[in-house]
Amino acid sequence: MIVAGVVLAVLAACCYAVAAVLQHGAVHTVVDGDRLGLAQLRAVARRRRWLAGLVALCCGAGLHVVSLSMAPLLVVQPIGVLAIGLAALLTNGRDRATWFAVLASTLGVALFLLLAAPRTQAVVVPELAAGRVLPVTGLVVLGLVLAALSARGWARCPLFATAAGVAYGTVSVLTRAIAGRIRVSGLAGLPVGPTVFAVAGGLAAIVVGAVCVQQAYAGGRADTVLACQTVSDPLIGVLFGVFLFHEATGGSAVTVLGELACGALATAGVLVLARRETTVKQTRKQAMDRPLRIIIGADTFPPDINGAPRFAHQLATGLAGRGYDVHVLCPSDTGPAGTVTTAGITVHRIAAHRTPCHPTFRISLPWQAKSAARALVDELQPDLVHVQAHFTVGRALVRAATDRQVPVVATNHFMPENLFGYLRVPGWLRRGVARLAWRDLARVFGPATVVTAPTPTAVNLLRQQGFGDRAVAVSCGVDLAR
Repeated sequence: MIVAGVVLAVLAACCYAVAAVLQHGAVHTVVDGDRLGLAQLRAVARRRRWLAGLVALCCGAGLHVVSLSMAPLLVVQPIGVLAIGLAALLTNGRDRATWFAVLASTLGVALFLLLAAPRTQAVVVPELAAGRVLPVTGLVVLGLVLAALSARGWARCPLFATAAGVAYGTVSVLTRAIAGRIRVSGLAGLPVGPTVFAVAGGLAAIVVGAVCVQQAYAGGRADTVLACQTVSDPLIGVLFGVFLFHEATGGSAVTVLGELACGALATAGVLVLARRETTVKQTRKQAMDRPLRIIIGADTFPPDINGAPRFAHQLATGLAGRGYDVHVLCPSDTGPAGTVTTAGITVHRIAAHRTPCHPTFRISLPWQAKSAARALVDELQPDLVHVQAHFTVGRALVRAATDRQVPVVATNHFMPENLFGYLRVPGWLRRGVARLAWRDLARVFGPATVVTAPTPTAVNLLRQQGFGDRAVAVSCGVDLAR
């Protein structure tokens, strides 16, 4: 029974990690600063990405509830720390510090389970468990929320995330209390008054935890939020499991020391992730003492001849002329990768290949663009990324920037109808293909803070795809002297 509960708890952690990454990305499509107002919360709740995260969260919650009915709190709750590593891998798996954090937290949890599982026992949960749990955790959550509301800068994220962890830990304790009673005496054995109180308190804790998590996402990385949650959530579960439910039997001093060492190892992984967030913020603070550093991503760039490369080149040289440090990431015009500095800008060309659709146009393959984009963002630590398309280079650069919390601006030069002549799409398929193409653009440009287009008509097309007021008209500009 305990093994099955552990398996379900691991699956729940996977769902929580996916939910965190999806909802964190959705929050940062509407967030302004490090906090969410009521209107922004409503806007977030309408994002498809956030709703997909909600589905994953509900799946994880369901699996977690079942696991709590099959295994003690002392076993189930620490497994949640696996969500940190999973979220970190989904957002920044190439970073060595991330890998250390993942291995440390995973190994710590696995060893803890090996030591703790033999010492747990099935118990009859006290009827007044909710009456003992809710007053304590309620006061803790209230204190953390008040501290978060009065805090400024980076402190808001861990305070809100810890409050959410305590709230969700409360839900786990109450769930364990109800599920344990049902398993021992059936539904008929549930006392009406305490059960209603526990259910009401659990629902309130879920709502408070959900709001706190969204506020934490606004001010920090997804894996940092999960790190704070998975320290406070298991702590609540383990404390009440030991002192309220008496789930632990006696163990030797060596066993207890081993469990403490496992906890320290998992905590070390959490601290590494938290330090990564602090390092990013310090790097940005130091960046204020140098010229603004911008990476422009373009899937077509001179010597290509069309409107998009002309616009991108004019923008890049114009920004460089104003003293900014401008870098362009684009496909190679000759094939091999390389870097060259010209007209005050540094052009980083990715290895590219010819296509059968156009005699001169070259594209970089998705894995080549992804590797180059991540490497360049990590190396330069830019203040801003501005992409000119949502194809391979733009798509990879948006993802790399979003994972590292670099603000993104996107300019759209794309119209599906403009490609039909090259792709030879049959007339009866064009409407459906255009609809899918617009949806793909909306998904790729979703994390951008602002999306521009050269005319009000083009902006209206973007707003029809759900960009709202984030879509603004910015003219490509005309050289009046010429």
